[in-house]
Amino acid sequence: MLAYLVAFVFTGFSLVQGAEPPRSISESFTTADRDRVLATEHFTLSRSVGKIPEAVSKSLAALLHSPSLTMAEPDQPFQATDVVGSKPLPWRRLVFSAQSDKLCALHYEKGGVGSHHLVLVFALEGGSARLIWGGTLFTELADVGALKEFIRAGKIRPNWIEMNW
Repeated sequence: MLAYLVAFVFTGFSLVQGAEPPRSISESFTTADRDRVLATEHFTLSRSVGKIPEAVSKSLAALLHSPSLTMAEPDQPFQATDVVGSKPLPWRRLVFSAQSDKLCALHYEKGGVGSHHLVLVFALEGGSARLIWGGTLFTELADVGALKEFIRAGKIRPNWIEMNW
């Protein structure tokens, strides 16, 4: 039973025998999308939740099934573990956002069981934002250069990202 519970918690599998893992957004991340991120020369780096484009905040909130995006600033406390205290804290904390004319990448920490870091990349199109790729990693990236290097080297794991947002 413990093995089934671990599989459920860490991979999102259903406990129903023979259930398939959910289809991942990573399956739609094309080589062209990857090359587009890597070829973008100028990203504006920000370490402020308030600087995340409104369209990206709304898109991520919708993906999280939430009315608004709740994320701590880089220097603020957040719910880093699964032990919840008396004061409610956000489950996510921004590391940085990086924006170009057509793309926005969010790098943030996600607390709870198995605390980890995530990267989500959104395409910015006509005042809206569409998630084109995401992945998990277990280290904090310093800047856009490190982000590109991790993408280039395949060090960001896109498997079942939807279960870990």
